[in-house]
Amino acid sequence: MSEVEWARLKAHELRALAERNAVVMLPVAAIEQHGPHLPVMVDTRLAGEVSARAARSVAGRCPAVVLPTIWHGLSAHHMPFGGTITLDFDTFHMVIRGVVESVLRNGFSRVLIVNGHGGNIAASEIIAQELTLEFEVPILAVTYWLETTAAFDQILEDQENVLHAGEGETSMMLALEPDLIDP
Repeated sequence: MSEVEWARLKAHELRALAERNAVVMLPVAAIEQHGPHLPVMVDTRLAGEVSARAARSVAGRCPAVVLPTIWHGLSAHHMPFGGTITLDFDTFHMVIRGVVESVLRNGFSRVLIVNGHGGNIAASEIIAQELTLEFEVPILAVTYWLETTAAFDQILEDQENVLHAGEGETSMMLALEPDLIDP
């Protein structure tokens, strides 16, 4: 299986992916409290994992590469609960803009922002639209659980879709990082 993680590839491998018109996936997430049982990295861990698995699943049809997750999102609403790191919108926008500009300067021309945090949904969509106009390349933003509602509805027992610190996120973290979950 080919490597899909940007950080694990060499410069010449990334240039080759750019020449193949690979999609660059940019996971964006948050570091914030997730109840008393989950670590603060839940959104970051899941957005990165979802992106990597998606890139691997399409590898035969569409080359894709996954950037390191931007872990600092818009989480001011979680500050009272502790453990949260947040940015303001302008800083979040500029961080994403800087990463996208770097990606484009590396020869890529398609970017997919993969959001893993509820507080980033609207901001990611607005930023993608603004950067599409600025750079004149397709930049899209998706929120993974909103794109997969039907699939989650088939497997979740106690709630609809993925909710903060609920059944979906807890189940995914139990599959990925069981030692970090408190019963």
